Parts: sequence; C-alpha cells; structure tokens
Amino acid sequence: MAFCGGGPAVIGPVIAAARRGQLQEFLDSGILLVEPDLVGPGGIAHYRIPANSLGGAFLEFLDALDAFDGDAFLPLRDAEETHELRRHADEYPPLSVVAAFLRRVGDRVVALLAGHPRCRVVTRASVHRVTLREGGDGAVVTALAEDGSSLEFLADRVVLAMGGTPLPGYATQELTPGLSLGAYADKVCHSESLVDRRKDMPARLVDAVARDGRVVIVGGAHSAWSVAGLL
Repeated sequence: MAFCGGGPAVIGPVIAAARRGQLQEFLDSGILLVEPDLVGPGGIAHYRIPANSLGGAFLEFLDALDAFDGDAFLPLRDAEETHELRRHADEYPPLSVVAAFLRRVGDRVVALLAGHPRCRVVTRASVHRVTLREGGDGAVVTALAEDGSSLEFLADRVVLAMGGTPLPGYATQELTPGLSLGAYADKVCHSESLVDRRKDMPARLVDAVARDGRVVIVGGAHSAWSVAGLL
C-alpha cells in the first residue's frame, strides 16, 4: 500500500492497526509513505488557529496504550510535546501545540516503517502522478524529489492524503447561478491567506480592510469561522 502524504490521515491507520492488534500484519503487508515535508502534522503545522477539538482528544490513544499491540508508541507518554499538549487537555489548544505532538507521533511511525524490511519512507519528495495499470494490477506511483529526480513505485493500493489547495479560478467562481465573484476578483483572497502562516493576504487588501473595516466572508464552514476570529 502506498500512502501519498504523511499527515494525520496517514499516521492514523498505523495507530489504528496497533490498537486492533494488527500492527505487525499491517507492516508485513508492505507500506510505502511519500511525504515532501515532516511526517505527522501535515498542513496544520502552519496554521494560526486553535484546534476545534479538546486537547485530550488527541491523547486518547496514548491513554489506551495498555491495550495496544506492542509498545511502539510507549515512548510518547513521556515526550515533552505530550506533556505540553496534556496541559491543554480540557481546552482548545493552539494547532502549533498539536502539530508538535503529531510530529513526535510521526517520528515513531517513521521508525516503525523504516525498521521493517517490507516498508519504506520517502521524504522530501512529492507524488506527481498515480497511473493505474492495465487490468487493475495495481498502480505506478511517480514522485519528484527535491533534487529534481523522478522516483517510481509499484503498489497494489494507493491512498491519496495530500491535503488540499484552492481550486484554480476561485476568485471568479459562480457561487450560485447568476451570482459570480468575477466582478470583484481583485478583492478576493482565499481563506488560507489568513489561516496559513506560509501565505499572506495581499497588502492592498490588508490596507483596504484597515481603512474601511469591512469584509465579506463567503462560506460558513470551519475555515470561515477561523477567518472571522483572526480578523
């Protein structure tokens, strides 16, 4: 099985296998993990917002380790990142705190995979293409490394968990028939411009908001509320 991405959606199945007493069987089946950045936190390592789950929710699997298959995750109990997150057990922790904990979990997952002869971890590489083979005989996963080299892997199954990016042309989308953002495209930015530290809201929009004090948030999901809170 090839996991394209190495965030929470990927480390979760490894933890779940351990909780079900099937970790060794899962590893024996052969796992490839391809991740361009750190294994564990995914994009939330860069988010400016708090979690919308209590800190204790992220620690539940550690508190159930006695029922696990083996002791692969036992060292996490005494990790500094775990103690810091536990201080937020009954509140909504900053995602930076959650990300640090997930990074430590990711380190354990990487150690498990790297130490197994049928598993492999490839970091600093991004999956570029997944091609299904004729007759349904698995798929070819093509990844591009940071140095520009191309890597190919054959997998029976592929899990895509690479996060999301804004759809091209979002600034001119038709929200409902007859209602388009196109006329206001120069005033539109994506929510990630505020939520993600790697992005920046365009300076002209920052100035406009500071001057007029008016913003329209299109949408009502968690990212919309996050943007409202940040503003």
